[in-house]
Amino acid sequence: MGCGTQLGSFCERPRYGGTRGERYRHGSIDGVADRQRLVEEGRTVRGYAVGRVVGAGGYGEVYEAVAPAGDRVAFKVVPLRSTADRRAAKRFVLEAKVLSSIRHPNVVAAHDWGFSEDDTFLWMAMELLEGENLSQTL
Repeated sequence: MGCGTQLGSFCERPRYGGTRGERYRHGSIDGVADRQRLVEEGRTVRGYAVGRVVGAGGYGEVYEAVAPAGDRVAFKVVPLRSTADRRAAKRFVLEAKVLSSIRHPNVVAAHDWGFSEDDTFLWMAMELLEGENLSQTL
């Protein structure tokens, strides 16, 4: 698939420098520990208690979190610091709306989404899947 032909796929330069492959090793979480997190572990965002980082990419990070009802969820975060981030935010909102409307056993469920209280990032609470990531499987 070409760049931008799939929801959530972006061709922008990664925020932390280098190329996507150098920094993130195609979806692994290598390098997460040596950079500042977008959301600190233990912070509560709109009732979601944010935990450990489970993934990072060119346009955000995914954390494990606990929902207000007590369920474990994936908590996807996208920063809103620059004009480029604002363009990514528009795509993120579209992704959240579309994903929230889909109910299918082969599609991860999106439960909730919104802006942080301080408007520094967007977030989406999604179904948390256990297991290996694709790069580990391959």
